[in-house]
Amino acid sequence: MKDLGLHFTTEMVRAIMDGRKTQDRRPMTERNPFGATGDTLWVRETWRVSSEGVHTPDGETGTMDLWVDYRAGHKAGFGQKRTKFAYPEHKDLARKAWGRNKSFSWRPSIHMPRWASRIDLIVKAVRTQRLGDMTEEEARAEGVGSLADFRALWASIYSKRGLGWEAGRVVRVCEFEVKR
Repeated sequence: MKDLGLHFTTEMVRAIMDGRKTQDRRPMTERNPFGATGDTLWVRETWRVSSEGVHTPDGETGTMDLWVDYRAGHKAGFGQKRTKFAYPEHKDLARKAWGRNKSFSWRPSIHMPRWASRIDLIVKAVRTQRLGDMTEEEARAEGVGSLADFRALWASIYSKRGLGWEAGRVVRVCEFEVKR
């Protein structure tokens, strides 16, 4: 069984958390981003590290609580991932979490490490399909309201890469469920 990271937009993470998104489509490339039935997909999303510090009056000792915030928010039973890291004992982890500039700014999904991910998806099936064969029901399983909405979403993500909506375009389809 494989453990694969997969990028999702903030809106698609919300759709997963709300139970509206149970399928995902990606353009056919050499690499299959979904793996196979039974594999785990860990959701990479926009995130940041936050902290609270408590120090002694002399400033020499204390603790630093670090946790991960997610731009998609905290809904449907997925809470803030709060892990207490003692500081300075976990100084290296704190540096990794903050990055070089120690800012708490939002970070794109591509920079999310596995340890910060909060959502795991179990692959139920992977298949190919032509975009033109997609149904309204499948569009709703993608977490959007209609086929027209899905076409607009597809265009917003892939048109810049020269992979716009073409009815004959073959895509990989992954059906999944959230691992609880």
